[in-house]
Amino acid sequence: MKNYKAYIKEVHNHDTVTAVVEQGSPNSKEIKLQLYGMNCQEKGGKLGMKDILSDLILGREVEVFSHKSKKGKKRNKLATLLLDGLDVNQWLSQMTTSEYAFS
Repeated sequence: MKNYKAYIKEVHNHDTVTAVVEQGSPNSKEIKLQLYGMNCQEKGGKLGMKDILSDLILGREVEVFSHKSKKGKKRNKLATLLLDGLDVNQWLSQMTTSEYAFS
């Protein structure tokens, strides 16, 4: 597993984000990441989960643990995100099964 720091530029749904690696550097690049262990339906997924994820990580720097040999839907890189020590994937998974997520 490879790990690096990245800035979250966009949240597409509750399991896919765009991150900028090496922000501010001439070598910076955008990558699309699918959160490992999450599976959001393209339409009709958990209501409000995109907003919850956006509130948590949008515009913030996270640590990305890339599951190098694995690709998700649409060939996105699979990754686990950590924000200040919080495993975002695990937290989000718990939220999608809690009473706070509505389908």
